[in-house]
Amino acid sequence: MRAIIRNHKVRSSALGYSISFLLIVGLVASGVLFIASANKRIEWHYSLREHVLMDNYMSLLYGSKSPKNGTQTLVHSSGDTSHITTKNWGAYRVVVSETRHPSWSSTRAAIVGYVAEDPLAALYVPDRRQTIKLCGKTKLEGTIYVPERGLERGYLTGKNFAFDKLLDGILKKSEKRLPPLADWVKEEEFEHYREQSELIEWFDHDSTFSFSQKTRMISSKKPMYIRQHLAGNLVLHSFDSVVVFNEAKLENILIIAPYVRFESGFKGSVQVIANEQVLCEKNVRLLYPSTIILHEEKAIRGGFPRFVRLEEGAQVLGGILLKSDQPNGRNPLRLEINHGLVAGLVYNTGETELKGSVIGHVYTSSFDLQAGGGKYGNYLLDATISSKQLPNEFISPLWLKNQKGTEPKILSCF
Repeated sequence: MRAIIRNHKVRSSALGYSISFLLIVGLVASGVLFIASANKRIEWHYSLREHVLMDNYMSLLYGSKSPKNGTQTLVHSSGDTSHITTKNWGAYRVVVSETRHPSWSSTRAAIVGYVAEDPLAALYVPDRRQTIKLCGKTKLEGTIYVPERGLERGYLTGKNFAFDKLLDGILKKSEKRLPPLADWVKEEEFEHYREQSELIEWFDHDSTFSFSQKTRMISSKKPMYIRQHLAGNLVLHSFDSVVVFNEAKLENILIIAPYVRFESGFKGSVQVIANEQVLCEKNVRLLYPSTIILHEEKAIRGGFPRFVRLEEGAQVLGGILLKSDQPNGRNPLRLEINHGLVAGLVYNTGETELKGSVIGHVYTSSFDLQAGGGKYGNYLLDATISSKQLPNEFISPLWLKNQKGTEPKILSCF
């Protein structure tokens, strides 16, 4: 019996192997449990973050429906709390939402526009007993309101009207005046923003300004030259002029000056308020949502022109508005689109020279065309005006008095 037991002794090395194996199994099991726990924590973290971001987005939508400026608080079913601030920003509105959770928070801002309750006309020209003459490859698409004398085929610079139909759409008779502007448009001026802004000193470095803080304004009596990257809640104001060079990068800021010039090749989103001249040189691209407002506060005498001019290849995606407190029939405001493109709403109480395209809507007192060494009233040559080509998702400014906004749309979120 002792011999049998002696023959089945276990070697010490085997016992060491067993202990090592058990340790390895324990380590593997502990690692698996640790990874599972870590994954659970990561999943919980991202799930929490996702819920906070979703609550914050819902707060942006909730705030965009508020017609008044100010701050309000929204408590979500998840227990998160959002503080929502809304205010006007140029032709649109800005909504800022800060959503808080005990262990995490999120702040987002959005530029918001509103879908118009009633569709706008593709073209509106007041009835002053004139005829609109179409020459070359001029295209009109949509519902248009023109004087009782209507449309005619014309001939200019060797070009007859090139198509069989004068209009692809519906023709209606216009009234004697343009539809009036909304009352709030009158507030789009320097004093309105100065009262709500904090003045800061000029700087020459890149910077971003949060919409969750008070609006910052840089004001100067001298010309202002912009070369840096500026974004957000900032107003650039000059009593003289603002020149934006092509290396500059601007995102969602406001520019207020008598004279504003964008150098050839500039690209960015900006809203402009001027009272003398706005010049977009070749291939300037003011991205959606951008607007230009030219507000003539006092009538002028002599030959000093007040205009908005888009040179070849220039684009404005949003809208252009020209209005005057004291219109001068001998020296009217002038909009020149020289082989450029505007998408959205164009409203001009003066003359419009259209040698390019407007994808959207044109409201103008008259057309004026300089061609072949002469000047021709109410002629369109190789021009395009089309509301049919404007995407449904594109939101134009609600500048007209009788326009009512219905569903809010987030145009830009940051």
